[in-house]
Amino acid sequence: MPRPSVNITDLGPRWWSPDEALSAQLLEELRSEAPSGHALDGVTVEAVAVKKLLKDVILWLPETEQWAAVHLTYKQESDHRWPSTTVAPTWRALLAEIL
Repeated sequence: MPRPSVNITDLGPRWWSPDEALSAQLLEELRSEAPSGHALDGVTVEAVAVKKLLKDVILWLPETEQWAAVHLTYKQESDHRWPSTTVAPTWRALLAEIL
């Protein structure tokens, strides 16, 4: 399913849509950080929004039609709880969880 249309400005002024190169970089970082058993381990994701310091990323999960917010740590993790991740069924539910 294609990603639903969302308004990135709902997140506030420090968020923006990453270009293709930054999106690839963020997804590579997520893959390098997330250990086996992490909520997004092996899950297809698409970067939709990124926060100013490139640590917070909003992702679309097309296979389950859900949203995720991830706080990247920029180090390889061994605990499946990191990087911290919130998954929500809708854009509005995700906003309610993270804002």
